[in-house]
Amino acid sequence: MRGITTVGALKGMMDVGLNPDIITGVSCGGYAAYMAYGGHERAEIIEWFHVSRSHFKRKPLMRFLPPWDIMANTVQHESRPFLVSQDTFINSGLKHFYVGYTDLKTKTFLVEDITKIDDPRKAYRVIMKSSMIPFVTHHAPHLDGAVDGGFLRAQFPSRHEVSQRWLIGHKTSLHPKRNRDKGVYDRVIDLTINILNPIACTSRQIGVGYDLGYRQGVEIAEKFLKDYSLDLVS
Repeated sequence: MRGITTVGALKGMMDVGLNPDIITGVSCGGYAAYMAYGGHERAEIIEWFHVSRSHFKRKPLMRFLPPWDIMANTVQHESRPFLVSQDTFINSGLKHFYVGYTDLKTKTFLVEDITKIDDPRKAYRVIMKSSMIPFVTHHAPHLDGAVDGGFLRAQFPSRHEVSQRWLIGHKTSLHPKRNRDKGVYDRVIDLTINILNPIACTSRQIGVGYDLGYRQGVEIAEKFLKDYSLDLVS
C-alpha cells in the first residue's frame, strides 16, 4: 500500500517531462513503476490498490490453511484488468525495466527485464514474483518458487552505463548506507508517505497517498530540470 506514494511521484515526474531510460525495482518498487509507466491514470491506479488491499484483508487466517493457492491464481485473475503490453513500456521511453525477486530453490536474487517479455501475463507474473502480495496468501512457495525480492535485496542498480542513477523510496525503505558511501547512486530520494499500516489503510488514505506522491514528484522534477538548465547555461 505504501507504494501508492511512489506511483504518484513517478507520475508527477512524467507529467513534468522527467523520464528514465532504465527502471530497476524490487517488491513495491517493481509494481509502482509497473503502474506508473504502464499507461494507467490516477483512477485505475487507485483501483488497483483497492483490489490489493481487499486481497490483504480477505480471510486473513484461512489463507494459511489448505488448499493453498500455490500459483497465486486469485491474484492473477484480479490483476487482468491492469495488464500492460510490452509496447506500452517501450512507448513510454523505457529501454529496460528490471525486476528483482528471491528464488527460494537456489536462495538467490534473480533479475528479469520485462520489456523483453511480449506476453503481458508473463510480464506481470514477474512483478508478482517480487511482490509480497501473493506471498501473504499462504506460507507455501509459489510462482515458480519465487517470493518477495526484498528478502535478499532492498534495491539494485542496473549494469548499464548511465548519466545518473537515482534511488527512489520512502523513509521506511531499506537503503543500505554502503550504497551511498560508494557512490552507487547519484541521488537518494526519500518520499514522505502517509500510510504506515498497509492493512488498516482506508480508501481515502490511498487517494491522499497518490496525491502526496504526485506533488513531491512534480517538485523534484521541476527543481532538477531547472538546475540542469542552469548547468547547461553556465
